[in-house]
Amino acid sequence: MKINLKSNKTIHYLAISFNFLLLFILQINGYSQCASINCDGTTTSGLYPSAIGGYTSATGNYSFAGGLFSESSGQSSFSFGNRAKALGGSSIALGQFINVTASTAIGIGIGFDG
Repeated sequence: MKINLKSNKTIHYLAISFNFLLLFILQINGYSQCASINCDGTTTSGLYPSAIGGYTSATGNYSFAGGLFSESSGQSSFSFGNRAKALGGSSIALGQFINVTASTAIGIGIGFDG
């Protein structure tokens, strides 16, 4: 397979793939105190929520929270990272210190701790 690095699509794809790889490496190396699914402070409520990591909270119906201090309170919401919050319905929050409050919104990256 030949890769043409002059193509903008190829460069963007490689950059996005590399960023996701770095995000997951940081999560594994920085916050690996607990190897089990339900660590200290992990809470779930509602219909079929899932929470993995330390002090995560999945309180919305069909929601998922993973990482450290992550929260998913919107219905069908997904959060993963360090203090990532998906508060709107059908929203996704991936990263560190990121808050997604609108419905059907996606937030990826690093926010502000303040």
